[in-house]
Amino acid sequence: METKTQHGYLLLADISGYTSFVAGTELEHAQEILTELLELIVDKFKSLLIISKLEGDAVFAYAPQAVLARGETLLELVESTYVAFRDRRDAAHRRTTCTCAACRAIPTLDLKFFVHHGDYIVQLVSGIKELVGSDVNLAHRLMKNHVTEATGWKGGGGFRYFRLAPSLLRKDQFGNWVINRKYNPAMLTEAICKLEGFAYAPSDTIYWQHGRSTEKDFIYVTTQTLSREQIQKLSDEVGEGRSLLIMCAAFRVKNLDAFPNLTIKKIPKAVLSRCEWGKDDYSLEIRSLPMKPAEEEPEAKESPSGKKPRTKAERREQATLFDLACKEGEK
Repeated sequence: METKTQHGYLLLADISGYTSFVAGTELEHAQEILTELLELIVDKFKSLLIISKLEGDAVFAYAPQAVLARGETLLELVESTYVAFRDRRDAAHRRTTCTCAACRAIPTLDLKFFVHHGDYIVQLVSGIKELVGSDVNLAHRLMKNHVTEATGWKGGGGFRYFRLAPSLLRKDQFGNWVINRKYNPAMLTEAICKLEGFAYAPSDTIYWQHGRSTEKDFIYVTTQTLSREQIQKLSDEVGEGRSLLIMCAAFRVKNLDAFPNLTIKKIPKAVLSRCEWGKDDYSLEIRSLPMKPAEEEPEAKESPSGKKPRTKAERREQATLFDLACKEGEK
């Protein structure tokens, strides 16, 4: 089999509470419940991902990047899988009449997901496919964290997925900031509305109403250079009792006080200080995760007799020697 580096998504679904659930309950009932939940996760994943293997209480799956054109699709799968897991777990608890420790502990089980995007190789060994690579190792290291303990976050709730847009502004060949050509009029208008604190709500009938902050305060975004006649027309249409913020490339008016219902700003000058421009890649590089610092043993204080108390190691050593002495005496 030809082995070549592939690029795609790595996903781990881990049933939390598994170890204590199995160790502290009736094994037969515990395995029945866990098998049912693991089969549910596998069935949900198979619709979109390739199952790599089961890892005890976890399911490891992957998908080449070409299979998932939208990153949102993977997050939608995570959400639907979690909802199905919670429903199946709760249903199993409701329908059981058994009072054993395993059946009583069903509600303590939860599901955590770990998603990573990177490189991997599908290696074939004795007919068994195995994923290898540093990103595969990293995905598994993400499982060893203390997020729940540190934040109190638990399963449930929801999420929002945001796609990062390209930089609104870029520098031209002369080093001047200009509007990025990747932005069409709708994208530019929505971005400027966001930066200026307006809700993006373009009107179907009034061309200068691209957004609003109140019922009487609007914003108009254009890349044109506005003449005095155009500005006068806008002022007349806005009228008294309403106000309009105009964001334009340039304007040919010196006395803006003549238009009390208008505020005019230039793009890109008006937004240069609002964000970091000219940078499109905000990928995070994770090479080593911080480990929980070891707790230092407090320094022993001297007793009133002037002798320092024994350390834990010294007490353990003395206990071991004492036990050995007793055993020798018994002989």
